[in-house]
Amino acid sequence: MRVITVNSYRGRTPRNAIIQTQVFIHDFIHCMMHKTMSSSIDNKKYKSVVFLAWAVPTVPHETGAVGDPNGPGYVAGEYVGLDDPRKDLEERIQLVAAAADQAYEMAVDTREDPTILHCILIPEFFFRGKDGAYNACGDMGGSDHHALRDHGGELIRNLANQAKYAHWLFVCGSVIESDIQSASEEVKHKAQNRNDLLMATVKAYNLAKDDETKNFIFDLLDKSTTFAQSHSLETVRNRCYIYKQNWPEWPQGVVIEKKYVSHEDFVLDYYSGNVYSEMNVAYPYVDESKGELKKDANDEKSIFQLDGIMLALEICLDHRRGRLRQVRKVDQESNVPIDLHLIVSCGMQIQQPSVVAKTGGLVFNCDGEYAVCGEDEAPDTKSSIWTGTHDGKAHSQMTVVSKEANDNKNQDAICEMPKNVSVKTALFAPPKGLNIDQLDAYGGGEIHMYSNHPLPS
Repeated sequence: MRVITVNSYRGRTPRNAIIQTQVFIHDFIHCMMHKTMSSSIDNKKYKSVVFLAWAVPTVPHETGAVGDPNGPGYVAGEYVGLDDPRKDLEERIQLVAAAADQAYEMAVDTREDPTILHCILIPEFFFRGKDGAYNACGDMGGSDHHALRDHGGELIRNLANQAKYAHWLFVCGSVIESDIQSASEEVKHKAQNRNDLLMATVKAYNLAKDDETKNFIFDLLDKSTTFAQSHSLETVRNRCYIYKQNWPEWPQGVVIEKKYVSHEDFVLDYYSGNVYSEMNVAYPYVDESKGELKKDANDEKSIFQLDGIMLALEICLDHRRGRLRQVRKVDQESNVPIDLHLIVSCGMQIQQPSVVAKTGGLVFNCDGEYAVCGEDEAPDTKSSIWTGTHDGKAHSQMTVVSKEANDNKNQDAICEMPKNVSVKTALFAPPKGLNIDQLDAYGGGEIHMYSNHPLPS
């Protein structure tokens, strides 16, 4: 490639010349990336995509809330799951298998077409167990890996490797994994001390009669949880496992790791000695200094390729905070044209300022918490297809990017309603002999299938 230089002026280079040259270089690189990636996808077998969502509630059994849990508030409740974490994981994957089978039957018109990629998504937190996170290797059979990357990963691959799923991408919500086998007595004692203070604060908040006092106490609560997360007693990871059979770039699939912890991620009350609660856990630091292009299947990065198609995935709060959008502003390598922008969440919808898909690109979200589109959100129900579940506990959402974001001009992407896309819905039918109420607090939700849409060129 020819080297582009700025002509020297006597004394100091004019600022406008520097800025114009920087913009030209940025646009030139971005244009070349678009041409390279577009020519790659045009030669690949997948020309269109069918999105499928298992819109299943993944929240804990809720016993109340402090403030607004969908905003600056906290979830009070208890996790749902089996006592045996290995059995819990296995039975959840049986549910995934049943959801995939049901989705396959719904996709009767497209499922055999080798030019159509079928993407099935599950919400965040589907895999977490009765304590809020699966402990490290001790619970899962003695390897040095965590739950879904070891035994669960093998089961997902066995499911997805069936011949009928030759052209299906499985986006498996997220698994919550602890870095320890069990908490020490010292950690449990500290966690209990924190919880005693927390519960006293919550009691005072609930007893307060006026808004001024409530705001004062809520501010104390907010400072307490902020301190707890910056001085966490335990580290857990929130990871999404993605797999497709015969994936040339990533034969064993990829793992995406969440960066930002929200007040909805863990219950407020440390109600037993093994529970992962708001006051004792945090996610590990995610280093984005080297961008977001995936280099290793298990790194934290969020942009990856599938048979020439460029995908990006964000988990819940990472999307609201614009994790990928912010990194792409400063890291040229990450600023590749994105064909599919996927979001798995529990309390989130597509956020237009955070969309990174290119012009013509598609954005899809599968959520496990609420069913009504938020007021004043963009894209709204006029610029996206919104499908809420009848139980009010989950949704899916699809939009098309009519004009991609322009960071040089600080312009967000513009989204529009997908054309000629219809949605089929069906209540989830759990397999016989499996009690879904022991695994999910609010039932099995629905399967949503969005009809075939062309991939961007």
